[in-house]
Amino acid sequence: MIKSYCGFDCSTCPTYLAWNTDDDELREKLRLKYSTPDNPLEKSDFNCSGCSSEEGIFFVHCFKCEIRQKALNTEL
Repeated sequence: MIKSYCGFDCSTCPTYLAWNTDDDELREKLRLKYSTPDNPLEKSDFNCSGCSSEEGIFFVHCFKCEIRQKALNTEL
């Protein structure tokens, strides 16, 4: 089990699963489900190795996540 900084179980996250299994079909389903005119997403946005992972592959919104930013600043 991989836990994100907010406590979410990454192993149940569809974006993590899409990256971990390299599943383009799942990425497309996620893009269609979550993309909006104000927030257009690409299939390539649906990759994440976990916000505390060393691979450094994150879902596009992780860069804006306040919890993640605070955790990263605390680790310094």
